[in-house]
Amino acid sequence: MGWVDLLSGLVREGLSSNHRSLIVLVGTNDEKLAKYAADALSAFSSLVKDAHGLYMYQPEYSDAQRRMGKFKELIGNTPISIDYRPYKDTDELLGVTVDFAVLDLMNDLKPNDVGRLGGIVRGGGVYILMIPPLEEWVKRLTKFQQTLLVPQYGPEHVRHFLKVRFWNKVIGMDKALIIDVDRDDIAKEPKLGNSETWKPRPITIPDKTRFPRPIYELAKTQDQVEALKAMEALMDRPPRGRRLNVVLIADRGRGKSAIIGLALAALAHRLRRIKGRARFAVTAMNPSNVSTLMEFLIRGLKVLNYDVDVERWGNDVVSVRVGVSIFVDYIRPYDMLSEEGRDVVVVDEAAMIPLPVLYGIHERFSRVVYASTIHGYEGAGRVSALDSLSTYTRTRALRSLSTSLRNQLGMRPMTRLRSGYSTPYSSMQNRLSWWRRITNSSTSAT
Repeated sequence: MGWVDLLSGLVREGLSSNHRSLIVLVGTNDEKLAKYAADALSAFSSLVKDAHGLYMYQPEYSDAQRRMGKFKELIGNTPISIDYRPYKDTDELLGVTVDFAVLDLMNDLKPNDVGRLGGIVRGGGVYILMIPPLEEWVKRLTKFQQTLLVPQYGPEHVRHFLKVRFWNKVIGMDKALIIDVDRDDIAKEPKLGNSETWKPRPITIPDKTRFPRPIYELAKTQDQVEALKAMEALMDRPPRGRRLNVVLIADRGRGKSAIIGLALAALAHRLRRIKGRARFAVTAMNPSNVSTLMEFLIRGLKVLNYDVDVERWGNDVVSVRVGVSIFVDYIRPYDMLSEEGRDVVVVDEAAMIPLPVLYGIHERFSRVVYASTIHGYEGAGRVSALDSLSTYTRTRALRSLSTSLRNQLGMRPMTRLRSGYSTPYSSMQNRLSWWRRITNSSTSAT
């Protein structure tokens, strides 16, 4: 069986089980690396229509530019859309979900990059990694390793532990297709046929809802329906001196931001009718982190027959308005501490925001939605922020509503994209995540 057939079988199984697939291209020949990556995406595009994804690279390296140029030439008219981004932009991609990601790791292997891009591909999608053979990799310093060198230590003292561990984890994965591009040979075939078929829960919209039914009909999962139902509580202003907090927690790709955007559209619709206007604020570390939320906010308002005005900063939507009655603005976290007059505030990826800022937002506004990922890169080291905030609200005898995780709707994430060890990239990311802690405290082991 050829490698394209193996890839097709791996992707079909991933689509059936809602798992991501992993293809690893090993070699030093730039043209062959680009060709195999382009051929892999061509095969993927025959199974997933109108796919959109990322190509990540280090622009300061001429060989990286050469590989990317050859890839662009070979991908040609393949019916997919690709966003070519340097690794320095990975923090802007948090909260983004794509169908595929090509990661050129020939020049660098930085734990933060691996962490930020872990989970960015949706279930049924594919990761394509380009890496050198291990014997070549350990002979060169990556960009990340060069930043770790300190006086009295030279390149000969670097022990390449991270590269060896990364290589061993990739080689040891049952569900990874590994190709030696220099020899045009399959280095390791994936084990196919042992994944369970994923069956989503049937969607049931409640008979009685306070949000308009067209908003509910845009939900893609039952968990999203339940989250919408819970967020209907935000329509009621809390009594003076009390606060209403919605805490929405799930892994990446479960539709947190999308469903909050739809909820804001429904809230704006209802509050406009009740009081004549609605003023909301959305905050996150970067405007691109709320792009999905803004997209579904606009979609929800249009479904409710509103003419929407949009203000952008670069490619990011930072303000959505309907006449003089509905205002939804992106505001940076620290600037939220001086904001006033907002009916509802949304804190997206709350685990990434410093705890004093979360406390400040909590004290300043009576209705706040906190959405966050507590697994993977976004939540690493910040889980205590949400736990502390939850404890804080309880000790202050404030009403705290938690959807999809706490015990109103059960201690579970929104719809599961099963990301256990049978999901290759997630497994690798989880097993390598401790390197982020090591490299923050020590520079000699990498």
